[in-house]
Amino acid sequence: MGYNTTTFTQPDPLKYPCTMKWFLVVYILSAGEWITAEQKRVAYPDAESCIVAQNEFTTQNDPAFVRASCEIDEY
Repeated sequence: MGYNTTTFTQPDPLKYPCTMKWFLVVYILSAGEWITAEQKRVAYPDAESCIVAQNEFTTQNDPAFVRASCEIDEY
């Protein structure tokens, strides 16, 4: 009881029907600013498969100029 704890709860799927997907989002360094390449958003069914794709992308590209990030999106 001495510590304040935050409880995270998932929304009730019957009240709030939504589907979550993981997207691999590509960022490109342009004029010193990171911008997203929206046409390069690729959907993955779960975080693990997205992270595997992110690691493969990173090994194939120069992370100083092109990066990828796994992000969750609700729709």
